[in-house]
Amino acid sequence: MRSKILIWVLLSDLLFSFAVMAGTTGKLVGFVRDADTGEPLIGANVVIKGTYLGAATDVDGYFYIINVPVGEYTVEVSMIGYQTVIHPGVKILLDQTTKLEFKLKPQAIEGEAVVVTAEQELKVEKDVTSKKVIVERKEIQSLPVRDFSDLVEAQAGIIRIEGSLKGIPGFENRGIEELHVRGGRAAEVGYMVDGMYTENPIYGGRYKGIQLNKFAQEQVDFRTGVFDAQYGDAMSAIINVITRSGSDHLEGNLNVESSAFGLEPDRLRNYSRISGGLGGPVPFLGKDVTMWISGERTNQKYNVYEFDDIVFDPSDTLANRWDARLLEDTGLSWEEFRDKHIQTAHRYDRYKGWKAFGFNEDWDVFAKLKWQLSPTMKLEITNWNVANEFKTFNTGTHWYRFYEEGRNIVRQSADRQTLVWTHTLSKNTVYNIRASRFFQQMRIGVKNPETGEWLSADEYERPYTPPGKHWKTKTDEHGRKVYYDPIVNEWIPKDWYDYDLYLSTEFFAQGSDRYYHRSYAQTWEGILSVISQVNKHHQIQSGVSFKTHDLYFDEIQLPWLATPYFDKYKKHPIEGSIYLQDKIEYDYMTINAGIRLDWNNPKSKMWEDPYNPKSKLIDSRTTYQWSPRLGFSHVITENSTFTFGYGQFYQFPTYRNVYINSQQGLEAIRPLVGNALLTSQKVTTYEFGLNTELTRGFIFGIIGWSKEYNNLTSTERVPSFPRSYYVFLNRDYATARGFDVNIRFRKGRFNGMIQYTHSRATANTKDPWESYRREYTAKTQPRREFLMGYDRTHDLNISGAFLFPKKGGPGFMGIYPFSNARVDLIFLATSGAPYTPTHNGIAGPTNSEREPWYIQTNLHFRKNFTLFDMNYTLGILVFNLLDRKNALDVYTETGKADDPGNYIRRFINNKQVSSTYFDQPYRFGPRRRIDFTLEVSF
Repeated sequence: MRSKILIWVLLSDLLFSFAVMAGTTGKLVGFVRDADTGEPLIGANVVIKGTYLGAATDVDGYFYIINVPVGEYTVEVSMIGYQTVIHPGVKILLDQTTKLEFKLKPQAIEGEAVVVTAEQELKVEKDVTSKKVIVERKEIQSLPVRDFSDLVEAQAGIIRIEGSLKGIPGFENRGIEELHVRGGRAAEVGYMVDGMYTENPIYGGRYKGIQLNKFAQEQVDFRTGVFDAQYGDAMSAIINVITRSGSDHLEGNLNVESSAFGLEPDRLRNYSRISGGLGGPVPFLGKDVTMWISGERTNQKYNVYEFDDIVFDPSDTLANRWDARLLEDTGLSWEEFRDKHIQTAHRYDRYKGWKAFGFNEDWDVFAKLKWQLSPTMKLEITNWNVANEFKTFNTGTHWYRFYEEGRNIVRQSADRQTLVWTHTLSKNTVYNIRASRFFQQMRIGVKNPETGEWLSADEYERPYTPPGKHWKTKTDEHGRKVYYDPIVNEWIPKDWYDYDLYLSTEFFAQGSDRYYHRSYAQTWEGILSVISQVNKHHQIQSGVSFKTHDLYFDEIQLPWLATPYFDKYKKHPIEGSIYLQDKIEYDYMTINAGIRLDWNNPKSKMWEDPYNPKSKLIDSRTTYQWSPRLGFSHVITENSTFTFGYGQFYQFPTYRNVYINSQQGLEAIRPLVGNALLTSQKVTTYEFGLNTELTRGFIFGIIGWSKEYNNLTSTERVPSFPRSYYVFLNRDYATARGFDVNIRFRKGRFNGMIQYTHSRATANTKDPWESYRREYTAKTQPRREFLMGYDRTHDLNISGAFLFPKKGGPGFMGIYPFSNARVDLIFLATSGAPYTPTHNGIAGPTNSEREPWYIQTNLHFRKNFTLFDMNYTLGILVFNLLDRKNALDVYTETGKADDPGNYIRRFINNKQVSSTYFDQPYRFGPRRRIDFTLEVSF
């Protein structure tokens, strides 16, 4: 055992100058003084209860404890001849320094300890050099958010795009979340769990179904500004989730949520969730081995929409006899018959009001085992399994409104195992060894409605052909061949399909959706890092990491075509990083200075000249990027700081854009070829800010920022014979500028935060595929920047909580309904997306108009009580409290989501299209949702 320890020590010393690990800990520092004289106490013992972490004060009465896992602790200070002081509720935040000051009273004989009851004051964080927001466990569980995506959206400057017209095509239907941070493109966010990356390497973002349950989260750290050198492979933000560990005592909870008791939309939504957690010492192994396990299971409809009352009337027999050969029975011309008897509503449109579509089912289980082998050595093992299956319904799949069986189903799943070894070499130096395996897979396809089995690509049917082979046929009394239409339970003459333009162009009554897809990504990651408090003022972090991916991709789009779009490959790219960082802390200034080196190789081939498909294939090369980072926080007054940050950030293109059509095939109608010679994208970011305590418990901060992008991934059409093709290149550029306002306040039992971001985002294209969709060549590629569709000038988020004490709030005859209750509120207000207006079908200036504001208010009320030594919490969650109809997509003539305008309406009046086609409530965001909750804890 000693020889193994010696080997680890030698390795850590050898690699002391290298690093690439993101933080999962914080630091505790402070002073211990004599309460009467104010003199420093030398040799006082400072212990973090429930851990083996502690320190002794030096000649200045100063102490520090590094590598403290994030969380809330009780700190005890003792010294012979002095009264012991116990300080509960000390919060350790990620990558931050928590400062305390203790004053011990002399005491001749040992007596009872003094417990500090005052809550940690809300103060300006003098060691924070750039914008960051930390959400702690209690807030995560009490905020009116349903999942991790809602928690992310509740941060100003982070925009989640919903609605297929404004989003990147295919993203929502594939279950990929589209986030934009501070005016950046999608897929610029680094997602981490316990300091190791968890985004999907193929798409660069996060599968929205791969979510960690809230009972497994200890803290969530949002960094949307200049982040330190320990963080890489991201250009806009780092979101780091620190998972919960078991404590030295048994604790647990069980939570049940349901919409069954709500209004009609809630009952149709059929939402249910059961979640909980259990942790503490592992039986028979003592308090040095603890565990935590938590999980949840959720079921609901994908969306519930409210449709209009204009429906088809099946009692109108003439309208049902839409057959050119029978017109003579009416004595009317075709135009007269159409105007008098053909209804504006599609004959499939038979229902009014609310209707549920699709489904969403997910579950996850998280488990962590922590073994404190000795006061200086700790081993942690985690396992996380998650799965999600859903069928979408939105603007992109509205053709299947009446034929849900034809729509794609998406199944996503993942499992992740990690091992973390922590060894404290001395009070000054700690090293960590981390290893993880993260496996993600996705399947998209259509299931046989009778057997529930996935269809093969060969079994897909065209969705816009005459009735499929599964439709029954017979001959009617007129000698015509008729089909049985299962959607409306009627026999339909074939001639109706020849004349019924509504059916052939507006809605599908058969066939299969466009995607047949199977993929997986397995990521192995290894990290060695070292943290050393060299002296009172310098904390050095360093380390090295290596990451390898096993990627498999098999997709066919439009498989019924003679030459469908297909892509199939297995690839094994590799990545690595090194960084060195110094956190310099003085009473008047904190400086974070670092340098980072990233490298990668996609391990594939590409034409030597992307403009010449006949040039030779060459191997991809390893590319290197140096990233300097600098941030400082200068103390202006005791309660004010000025901050400045600068950094260069690189991110390698998503592997889908590198490997797509890696066979370099040019047979498809519009062939698109990935490029293994792509280099990393770059952004240079500056930010500067002022933070000040206006009054006690009221912190105000303002930060201005600027981002300059270049070398962004783009596509370009290359004219060629016999067929032009498209290729990925590093051609795009963008700019984003703005400022953030952050206000934190805490007054008694009321606390909250106000976040506001004002920004402007411009670029030549909004995503790498836009030039492909618009068929841009090198000559037609935009030469200037435009306002982007994901730009949101104003983004305001307000969150607040009020805690009612025992017998608090209004009462009647000794009854206090709000006693031991808590109310949490989130208010979100975002300016609308830009759009290009049209008049009589002619487009106006690009993105010169704005959609209406998106405004939403969410409420969470919880009432606590105790019964038989168990804690119970009854609650109600209300999303979109005011039931506002928020527009997601608008008609470009009117700027409204429910009015297509006169230019389009005339086609309805002329009965060239049905009114049903424009009955599109999915252009609005979710309406009011009410869920009831019950939680039991101990």
